[in-house]
Amino acid sequence: MQDRSTKVLMALIAAGLFANALIIVLKPEPVTAQCYGLSTTELSEVGACLDDIHSSISDLESQLSNIESNASDAATYARKIYRSLP
Repeated sequence: MQDRSTKVLMALIAAGLFANALIIVLKPEPVTAQCYGLSTTELSEVGACLDDIHSSISDLESQLSNIESNASDAATYARKIYRSLP
């Protein structure tokens, strides 16, 4: 009985060692990133465009603030006119 269990135990150990060796062989190669040819100059041009977009957004925000202020002034003026009506 002990001889049979020893054989089974040894077979399980051999199968585990074989599986470990097989995993190393079947392991896929690491993937490397692909560069699509963007040069530093092109990337700096993209950065410059992003700066222009940021500047345009800032200008639009200030214009929107002015519009909000003018709308508030117009609403106040309209309320004054409405209250002065008989």
